[in-house]
Amino acid sequence: MSQQPPHSPARHRLAWPVLALVAALVGVGAGIAIGLLVAGDGYGGDRDERNAAMACSLLADIDREDPFDDDAPMEDPTTWEISAIASLANAAATDGRRYRSLAEAADLAWRHLQTRNIEELPTALDDVADECESRDLAID
Repeated sequence: MSQQPPHSPARHRLAWPVLALVAALVGVGAGIAIGLLVAGDGYGGDRDERNAAMACSLLADIDREDPFDDDAPMEDPTTWEISAIASLANAAATDGRRYRSLAEAADLAWRHLQTRNIEELPTALDDVADECESRDLAID
């Protein structure tokens, strides 16, 4: 069996393509990492803000002091609007902590409605409105 010397031309011919491949993979990985840091992953940023803004926009149409016109909340559109507010607030909060307190406030309002704790609902809706206003997501 013949062994090649440590600095043979055959070893060098094999080393360059391997090094080029490793360098290319490192470059692609770095490019992807920088792109994600700069642009985000496509699900955060503007999408989160739009979801939060839609939640706050729905809240603007609800009479927070007396949210229901009658004694049948499940037949009132406000019930489903509060559900949508909670859903949109949670969608806004899925990508980080920026809208987490908005989601928590909206969840509390939804829980009050689910448990028929209607007396506490106005306070919970005011808390959601405060969260919206603290983020300059206007409530008219």
